[in-house]
Amino acid sequence: MTSTGASQNPGMSSGAMGMPSEQQLTQGFDDQITAARQVAQQVPDNPNAWINLGNTLHDSVEMVREHMPESEAYRKLLPRWLEAGEAYRKALELDPDNATVQSDLAASLCYYGVGAGEQSYVEQGIREAQQAMQKDGENGRVLLNLGMCLVSTRPPQTQEALEHWRKILLLPEAPQQLVANAQRLIAQYSSQ
Repeated sequence: MTSTGASQNPGMSSGAMGMPSEQQLTQGFDDQITAARQVAQQVPDNPNAWINLGNTLHDSVEMVREHMPESEAYRKLLPRWLEAGEAYRKALELDPDNATVQSDLAASLCYYGVGAGEQSYVEQGIREAQQAMQKDGENGRVLLNLGMCLVSTRPPQTQEALEHWRKILLLPEAPQQLVANAQRLIAQYSSQ
């Protein structure tokens, strides 16, 4: 997933051209989503098929959220957060101890809740994120996603989120992209 460094959209170019368009941000994802849905339907007992579908949906909307969070394009894609969440739920039914998937479910619920103005989804997301923490409190994605949910509450629980993100910096085997995301979030939210 983009926010956690698992993938990037190869169709997007950056640089001096300014803000990417919706088409640039979502290019290629529709075909990937269709293929991932087909695989999940063909092998419904394979948790990895559901995880892949969830990640593909997540990535497709995350790209727009990161670059155009207040846009009509993003609002149009909000239901993908819920579809990603359902895919993660199906994966959890097959692999209930997977803390990473549970935290990705949490993030999907929180992002949808913020985008749709539905705080109840943020509350559900926090519960899922806290359960993921109980399963694996040393998992960088779990820490990152819990922090994202905490800053999505009203009022934001910024200090607690910062504590979780700082823990990522201390994990000996945290992927570099995850560390970079944590550092970016710490810098962004420390100044608020």
